[in-house]
Amino acid sequence: MDQQKRILKLSLTFFRVLGLHPNEKMLKIQVGIFLISSIFLLFLVFLRFRYEKITFGLISDTFESTFTLVHVLPKFVTLALARRSIKKLLETTGKFWFSKQFHETNNELKILTFVLRSFLFFVCLVILIFAIRPIFNDALAINCHVPRFFPTSVFTVFNNLVFSFSAFAVASFDMFVCVMVVLVAVQLKILSRVILGVNLAEDCDEMCLKKLKMCVNYHNFLNDFLQEVNSIVSPALLVYFTLAPVALCFELFFISKSPNLAETAKSCIYVSGIVIELFFFFCLPATYLMIESEQMVNVMYNTHWENSCSLPVRRTIIIMMQRMQKENILSAGKMVKINLETCTNAFRMAVSFYTCLQIVDERAGKKCC
Repeated sequence: MDQQKRILKLSLTFFRVLGLHPNEKMLKIQVGIFLISSIFLLFLVFLRFRYEKITFGLISDTFESTFTLVHVLPKFVTLALARRSIKKLLETTGKFWFSKQFHETNNELKILTFVLRSFLFFVCLVILIFAIRPIFNDALAINCHVPRFFPTSVFTVFNNLVFSFSAFAVASFDMFVCVMVVLVAVQLKILSRVILGVNLAEDCDEMCLKKLKMCVNYHNFLNDFLQEVNSIVSPALLVYFTLAPVALCFELFFISKSPNLAETAKSCIYVSGIVIELFFFFCLPATYLMIESEQMVNVMYNTHWENSCSLPVRRTIIIMMQRMQKENILSAGKMVKINLETCTNAFRMAVSFYTCLQIVDERAGKKCC
């Protein structure tokens, strides 16, 4: 239980910075300022086309800055609007089963802790890299038009703050989703062990039915918990899974065409961030959840229920197997089932788009010649 509390606390690291910590009063002014600032910067991003010559670098910067802001806003708004629901979910995790005898689950929680800490380090490193960029060149963290009424130094600080808050919002959302999904998967694994521990041969009918009823109620509880998680994060995930393949496609194209080493490095950081989000924080945990959910039926069958002499017990187990055939999944927009196949499809789509861009670029180059 202590390890679970540490994981939850770790996942809420940036919530307090954003003014959205579930156990504290929401800092509405801070939240409002960030939203207005993000929209203002998005306007300035496209304003560059009016004042600057259209070049490859300008298109690259505009796309990256737009993707950063557009994919951040749904996640931040989700965390702000669903703050009370998130608090309720965190409180509900206190009802999760926990036992020191399940060493496998303890190891999985340790791995989750390591992943979260590594991601926190990665986010802080990215913020630092983008924050010091203006020291070495004129590039901003979020490249956009600099208004004349803004002193350059002041606008640079403002730009860095918005970028930092954007990174904190993305990290907070991603860690929250990952932790909720993994914890549910771990609980399903514990439930499987408890079901296997029911001795149908030696326990009396009343005791067996009591234990089975407890397992059914807990399985329903986990289903309701996951549905609540999906209702909170599903819309923002749909936006992300729509934008991610397109963003990967263009970033790969920018990497292949950019003559500037610094711009190539920047695109590589964007690609790394997208891949880490897609694979480690969404698709891999969701697949783990699906596997544990699908194994529930096999676990029920392996209780050797057919050898039980009690007709009520056998009927109960058959009903449980039928109910447990329903998958526990993480979804995007309640339409797209998220798993490793989704991740693979996103990468394939990105590569396909990238190939099309390469062909179009080659044909355009031949026409110019």
